[in-house]
Amino acid sequence: MQYGNFPVLHDINSYRSIVSGKSNEVLVRISEMILSVILIMLKKTIVVLCLHCSLASYAQNLVPNPSFEKYKKLDCLNVGAFTIGTGISPKSVFDSLLYDWTAATWPNTFFLSTLIDSTCNKNSDICYLPGCSANPEAAFHVRPKDGYNITGILLVEGYKKNYNSRSYLQAMLESPLTANTRYLAGCYSTLPNYYSQGAYATNNLGLYFSEQPVGNNIIGSPNVLRYTPQVNQGEVNEDNVNWKKLSGCFTAKGGEQYITIGNFYEDSQTKADLLVPFVTGSDFALYLIDSVFTEEIKDPLIPNVITPNGDGKNDQFKIENVHFGWWGLDVFNRWGRQVFHSDDYRNTWNGDDLSPGVYYYDLRHRCPGISYKGPLTIIR
Repeated sequence: MQYGNFPVLHDINSYRSIVSGKSNEVLVRISEMILSVILIMLKKTIVVLCLHCSLASYAQNLVPNPSFEKYKKLDCLNVGAFTIGTGISPKSVFDSLLYDWTAATWPNTFFLSTLIDSTCNKNSDICYLPGCSANPEAAFHVRPKDGYNITGILLVEGYKKNYNSRSYLQAMLESPLTANTRYLAGCYSTLPNYYSQGAYATNNLGLYFSEQPVGNNIIGSPNVLRYTPQVNQGEVNEDNVNWKKLSGCFTAKGGEQYITIGNFYEDSQTKADLLVPFVTGSDFALYLIDSVFTEEIKDPLIPNVITPNGDGKNDQFKIENVHFGWWGLDVFNRWGRQVFHSDDYRNTWNGDDLSPGVYYYDLRHRCPGISYKGPLTIIR
């Protein structure tokens, strides 16, 4: 018997059943000795496998300052938003606050920090944010996903009037993307848990990778950056309690060195659900952004032996270089019967109560065309 192109390896007992019918007892004993030596060598190989796993290199996040923790200054008023009556460009304000990140267009791009006094500018007449605070807990009742700081962008503004007004975040990657290489990219977003007027939930939060920076600082509408994002959120995100992960995979053309985050589609191509009725001023969809990432999808390092005997060594089928939430795993016995299945494998399978022997794994990525198959020996 065999599974796919994988040959069958029998254990000692099954091998005995094959050769015991022969009259030559010497042949039986010699065969058992040979197979015993093979199994002993496999056990010793585990040490080498573990050493190999310990040297595994994890994928590097190519996005600099991914959680916006490196800042130039904290200012409870200058959060990157246009402040009424000042005449200051929101882009120039935002660009003066953060390292590595810039606003790609002129409309309001926000930098918020829990390190800022939540009561600052509370009585200011020119503060743009609710509660007049650049502290996200005070302004929007939101805590950062990671660290102390977050950013915010307008995916639509003036939606009912078809203004096509947008704000975008942009950064230069740590190194250019490599041609014909698969990457996993994304960020976390949430809606403010506070609305003043005309607030929408929308879709089309996207990530666009380019060789050169994109954007403009022309004051006025429309200012949609009309590019096709490699990663895009197709469904409307109405969650204002939890941080939602946007992620996707793509193949780089090569040389892409800038990441831009925002809505790259016009209002007519964007879905929007009204959350708070429009009263006065401009209606909008403001999304808070945190924890941006871009990583190469590396080949996983897959062991071919596990020893689930409870000694704390090689008890689980642990695979290196896997992003949890992106890999599924099936395991089959030598007759092709499925003995394990997971759509979200997290390195926890210990062979259950399966008998010692050779099995076959099928490890697959959610991105099309990425899968790995091979034999797996269980030794107890």
